[in-house]
Amino acid sequence: LNYYQSLDNLADRNLALNDEDDREVVGLLVDQVEFADVIIINKTDLLTFNKLNKLEGILRSLNSSAKIIRAKRGMVPLAEVLDTKRFDFDRASDAPGWMATLRGEEQPETAEYGITSFVFNARRPLHPKRFFSFVNKKSLPKGLLRSKGFCWIATRSDLVGLWSQAGQIAELSPHAFWWDTVPSSEWPEDPETLASIKNQFDGEYGDRRQELVFIGRKMDESKIRTALNACLLTDEEMKGGPEKWAAFPDPLPKWIMPDLETDSEPTSGGIDD
Repeated sequence: LNYYQSLDNLADRNLALNDEDDREVVGLLVDQVEFADVIIINKTDLLTFNKLNKLEGILRSLNSSAKIIRAKRGMVPLAEVLDTKRFDFDRASDAPGWMATLRGEEQPETAEYGITSFVFNARRPLHPKRFFSFVNKKSLPKGLLRSKGFCWIATRSDLVGLWSQAGQIAELSPHAFWWDTVPSSEWPEDPETLASIKNQFDGEYGDRRQELVFIGRKMDESKIRTALNACLLTDEEMKGGPEKWAAFPDPLPKWIMPDLETDSEPTSGGIDD
């Protein structure tokens, strides 16, 4: 839990792979938890019953499918960690708690630990200055453990923003172009994927949307929703359209624009749930 609130990067602890490795400790920790099929909580004899349950609740909220084993002095049956044949890449890719919440899958086992989750959806863009104020490290909502998802920033209307937060570390980066900006000739051809893409379209701005998952312990969902709604463009601001939106003050970190002409990966053309 102390690591989860850390602001250190790997270099601060002499764990970086090289001089260019600027990953944070909490980011690596969360990636490992969300992708694991077995999680061992060691030194359980040094934790109080309440702290142990709180830790397990957090882990289950991040990864509901992993097997969690409580251990003392590192004593774990070898059959639980060696040649278990549990790992499945596709299943692991779908395992993160935020993705389960996005799919509408309930995780009732975490409720007893006071951990809840919700999805914020909206079909209008975020004002970059107001969103920056909301996600500022000093003002992240109390009790928030993990948040992640896709967002639509008014000043960057063609790009899908990927929001990721764990503990005190938050990042907003370009993920891809919205499908609405991609020529239909470059869309996937298989019927199932094509239907999924078209299903995301709604109104004048196609598949552009807010789709953000929030997971927290004793967090105030109503307060967070109110704050996020205040970040959305007002009716008056919406009238200007993308050309006017581009002039809004934007204190968010600059993005390197993806290049559709040179990108060869299928995901460069948009997102598909």
